[in-house]
Amino acid sequence: MLQSYIKIAIRNLFKNRLYAAINIIGLSIGLAVFLLSTIIVDYERNHDHMFANRDQIFTVSTVYDPSANQGSAESRGVHLAMKPLAEAQMPELTGVSRRMMFETLMRIEDASFYQDIHFVDPDFTKMFDFSYIYGTAESLTGPSQIVVTDEMAEKYFGRVDVVGETIRLVSQSSENPMQIVAVIESLPADTHFNSVIGSDERLGIFALVDTIDLITDTLNPNENWSHLSSDFMLYVMTDGTVSQDKLDRDLTMVFNENAPVSENEFVASLKARPLKDANLSVWYTTGVPVVETMEILGIVVLAIAIINYANLATAQNMGRFREVGMRKALGASRRQLLIQFFLECQSIVVLAMIVSLAIIEMVIPFFNESLGRVVAVDYVTILPLLIGTTVGVGLLAGVYPAILITRATPSDALRNLMQMGNRGALFRTIMIGTQFTLSIIMMALVLVVYIQNGKVLKDSEIFPKSQVVNIQRIDNDAIMERMDTFMTEVEKLPDVEYVALSSQVPYRQQNWTWDVTSVKGDMENKIGVNSMNVSHDFMTLYQIPIVAGRDFSRDVSADETKAGATGANVLINEMAAQNLGYATPEDAIGQTFYSANDDSYMLRIIGVTENRNILGLQNHLKPFVFRIRNLGYRHVSVRLREGANASTLNDLEDIWREINPDFPYVWDFLDAEFEDNFSMMRSVNMAIAGFAAVAVSLALFGLFGLAAFQAEQRTREIGIRKVLGAGLKNIVPMLLIQFSKPAMWAALVAVPAAYYASDQYLAYFADRIAGVVPLIMGAGFVAVLLAWVTIAVHAFKVARQNPIKALRYE
Repeated sequence: MLQSYIKIAIRNLFKNRLYAAINIIGLSIGLAVFLLSTIIVDYERNHDHMFANRDQIFTVSTVYDPSANQGSAESRGVHLAMKPLAEAQMPELTGVSRRMMFETLMRIEDASFYQDIHFVDPDFTKMFDFSYIYGTAESLTGPSQIVVTDEMAEKYFGRVDVVGETIRLVSQSSENPMQIVAVIESLPADTHFNSVIGSDERLGIFALVDTIDLITDTLNPNENWSHLSSDFMLYVMTDGTVSQDKLDRDLTMVFNENAPVSENEFVASLKARPLKDANLSVWYTTGVPVVETMEILGIVVLAIAIINYANLATAQNMGRFREVGMRKALGASRRQLLIQFFLECQSIVVLAMIVSLAIIEMVIPFFNESLGRVVAVDYVTILPLLIGTTVGVGLLAGVYPAILITRATPSDALRNLMQMGNRGALFRTIMIGTQFTLSIIMMALVLVVYIQNGKVLKDSEIFPKSQVVNIQRIDNDAIMERMDTFMTEVEKLPDVEYVALSSQVPYRQQNWTWDVTSVKGDMENKIGVNSMNVSHDFMTLYQIPIVAGRDFSRDVSADETKAGATGANVLINEMAAQNLGYATPEDAIGQTFYSANDDSYMLRIIGVTENRNILGLQNHLKPFVFRIRNLGYRHVSVRLREGANASTLNDLEDIWREINPDFPYVWDFLDAEFEDNFSMMRSVNMAIAGFAAVAVSLALFGLFGLAAFQAEQRTREIGIRKVLGAGLKNIVPMLLIQFSKPAMWAALVAVPAAYYASDQYLAYFADRIAGVVPLIMGAGFVAVLLAWVTIAVHAFKVARQNPIKALRYE
């Protein structure tokens, strides 16, 4: 009997090759999206599984007040002073540790290199049970000791047994030997220590917090409320009985009771997040539940694919009524017929599953490359998921058409009669309309995202990013003592146009904020500005126009702020001038304002620059104050002439190594900064485009199924109309209008929904595109046009059928 079922199933697949292909493609897309989202979500939610205390450890994030315009929803970092306060005021905590990451200059013999060091508190090694190759968790006891991974040991020493070896940590004034006291196994990729999207962050070397004093004596971690950075993380551990909500409340209370007003005013709360979610911090900063959305989309897409199959299978099986009636008349039971139809459905699902796995294998490498993940399909582990999904989808997809086709009596089946309720038709129409609504929204979002990103790329050309070499890591006293010599030699190169120093460069998001007042001592009306230290030629190098007043001049000694000075000549941008109360840039020239922290420090405005978004166009425009101040310089910008010889890059490196032989030469083009900023945006863009393509494809499959189903029901009607004289020009428009209704209604619903979704996305940009409504309406028109083409193909096929075939049993 089973052999007979299989033989009939195979015959029907080959007999209806078009329907079978459409069903397999539709289900394979749905299965691929569902399985891929399930695999990715499982990967993201199962990080840090190697730590025994994973379920008791939480990371603490700072949630920003939305009105503070911080450019993100939250930071994974907290103020450093929170650690001793939480430890003292929250008895429910069994462990508390900071992790502060600093890129530090280090030396081994004559080799110099920059390496991230993670500074932690003593509880860190108790909370995280690393696998020690040499040494133990108790080995790290003093400020001149470090723990390294076996990967770092191999990299710098060529071997793993390096306990007792030293690495010299270079500070501004000295070199401090750091003794290696333990070697741990390198952590895998699926831990938050190594999996920050868009970052090369790795846990390779860590030391105790006290070691920071060897680098800087100004940080004072236990009392520091002035530094909030994603590089300053806080971990807390409980005994497992404390709820996450209680942790949130207690942490926020400690912060509110101790933080100064200047820090409290832009923080809404502190948030404890389970360690297993720590790798998702980059998504939390956007305020968008990306992982949850991916999970829901996977289920929704699979559900749509199943409904599409049910519609199309029902339409296909309606042509088999007489077969069903004949088999029932010859003694076949309904149970046997149900098994037959379920087996046919299951065979299609199995083929679709095979195709979906091939799709997943092709997509995962692109996902890993774009987001720096190492997701892989472990077929042994997911075998129960694959079997369960295959069987479940087969049952869900086959139950409706199977029950519908087998419930007819033998007499009705032999006469090809079937009563279809209005509820079923309405349900199918609603589902197709819902599919198309989602498709139009996705298409509209793709257009908006693509064009907005294109605008950012185009507008970024206001900075000559492809011509500017950005030399980094210059904030060292020894380097700065030789900087004038270095810049003089660089300026002699024939292909160099300008050289300038700055505390930051465009596209690098560093908010060095400063409170100022337009009236001396007026603390009630202080204004927040971003402070940036620059040198001569910075504005010219980056093509930032002066709209009023003048640029800094080498002929005016007062333009350079000297050590101990009680004032400075400054440039401000148009936004800062407006915030300070000046109606026009010209009105600001010659005026003064004051530091809110020290009202004896007076700043005189000598020029106003055009508003240029230094932080990158994905961030809101900020008011800026520019000073020439021989302090805090971090970058040398070198602008090359167009068509500069490639040898100029080698010349720059040679000059650096000659003047600064003890310091590594670290550089990149400015457009590399730009690419780092927007790699995430491009990945999101690709993901949205992928989901849009899937949604539109499934919607078109659904429309095809609905058209096939309704056309099959109206075969006799169309035959009678043709016998009575109706032609293609009468029948095709009739079918087109009827089948188009779901798409038309979907367009009416989708346009306002797409506008809302687009507006939410564009809110992240200071300079947003115009004409969003026409774009969305265009997406709706394209979707409806695709629907018409799909329906028209089927309508022509039905309308051209010989009416005799439809009426031959009448």
